[in-house]
Amino acid sequence: MRVNRWVVIAAALIALFAVFIDGYAYIWRAAGHIAFSAKLAPNQFPNFLGRDLYIHKGLDLQGGTEIVLEIDPRSLPRGTDLATAQASTVEVMNKRVNGIGVNEAAVAPQGDRRVVVQLPGVDITRAEQVIGRTAKLTFRTWAAAKAGAGGAVAVPNDSTGAPIVDPAYVPVSEGGKCVASTTKIECIPVGYLPKETGVDGSMVTSAANTTDSTTNAPIVEFSLNDQGTTLLANVTATMPAATPPLNQLAIFLDNQMINNANVTSALSNGQVQISGGTIGSDAGYRADLAATLNAGRLPGKIAIVESNSVGATLGFDSVRRSVLAGALGLAVVVIFMVAYYRLPGLVASLALAFYAAVTLAVYKLLPVTVTLAGIAGFVLSVGMAVDANVLIFERLREELRTGRSLAAAAEAAERRAFPAIRDSNISTLITCLVLFLHDRLLPFLPSFTVAKGFALTLGIGVIISFFSAVFVTQMILAAAIRIKRFRTPLLFAVERMQ
Repeated sequence: MRVNRWVVIAAALIALFAVFIDGYAYIWRAAGHIAFSAKLAPNQFPNFLGRDLYIHKGLDLQGGTEIVLEIDPRSLPRGTDLATAQASTVEVMNKRVNGIGVNEAAVAPQGDRRVVVQLPGVDITRAEQVIGRTAKLTFRTWAAAKAGAGGAVAVPNDSTGAPIVDPAYVPVSEGGKCVASTTKIECIPVGYLPKETGVDGSMVTSAANTTDSTTNAPIVEFSLNDQGTTLLANVTATMPAATPPLNQLAIFLDNQMINNANVTSALSNGQVQISGGTIGSDAGYRADLAATLNAGRLPGKIAIVESNSVGATLGFDSVRRSVLAGALGLAVVVIFMVAYYRLPGLVASLALAFYAAVTLAVYKLLPVTVTLAGIAGFVLSVGMAVDANVLIFERLREELRTGRSLAAAAEAAERRAFPAIRDSNISTLITCLVLFLHDRLLPFLPSFTVAKGFALTLGIGVIISFFSAVFVTQMILAAAIRIKRFRTPLLFAVERMQ
């Protein structure tokens, strides 16, 4: 029975590399003098050459928040259809969750106007603050407003029926809820309403959560493109000579005023700083705002139509039960293989250990977000690896019973079983591909992240198990049958053997 030495070398190198990746977390803890039982702080993970090496847990295992957003078609610019708006919303949401440093977040379209966002490890309050707002950034000046009933300012609504200014920023005397002496937020000037300048968040090229170089006060700083720079310079050119509030420039996020500052000189360099108020007192707010501005502008207004919180206790219990079930299933498979096929069964069990080590390493390297469905895909791929070995070993028995020598029988068994193993694995991979791309192949159906996670882990497992069952098993078996004491009928569960 011949084995290509390059296959042996490749398998050995892969096994050593997989063991290193799988055990790197322990090496990292030892090097950093961190107890193996100690719980790691947020954003503290084993890192090697700039890559985090740990098992990334999904929402159902880690806990967190799932939010379903719906796009308001009335708020879309003319000529923008829902499909385009939905794709743009998915892109912006991906940038937002990446910008705030959420690991294993998942963003996917649902139906024709909804987007599902899953944020593992994020509480529902912060998730709604970051994800649930449209975050349309606008620069506004002030213009005298017409008095409504009782002398209060009549705040107009936008195209979706929402007021252009949140009542929390409108003074009580103007019919709003803002009381400057008892609230942290700043009220809009009495008798005035904001006036659009044409400068908005679509013109922001970059944003950063930083500190002022002179005062060392916390700020959010951002830059405008050429169009925004020119517009803002023209708007603020005459403002320094005006009297309040006509010399003030307000920055709004949706209908909430986040800054209203006096303009002492024309803003002509395209650099804008926001400071004071919530910006100065809330570090989380600053970080989220910078991430939101960097993510870009949504095509229209969004609303949260559903939000669910998943507890970490449920996730931990699910992991524990899944690990126990997987270990029990693997133990039963090993016992059956050794009891029924004897030495070949033991060889298959060693190949399964190789498969498990390599699969775990791939999960950490890609990385793969592991969910309960993903664990199911992994367990199923273990079964397929054993199935391939069963085909080879049954052929080996048949060849031995016909009187072939052990080496010739092993080679013939692998050669004749290979087409069936190859075809079954290819058909499974096709199924995995369809499941993973179901939202693109069948766009009229909603996207199911559970199906994608199952397909990904099953597909990876099938590819690795194919290599393990065909090449690694063959390699170990070839080494075993060269030992004379192993060449006995009893060890191969046959009556006689040459």
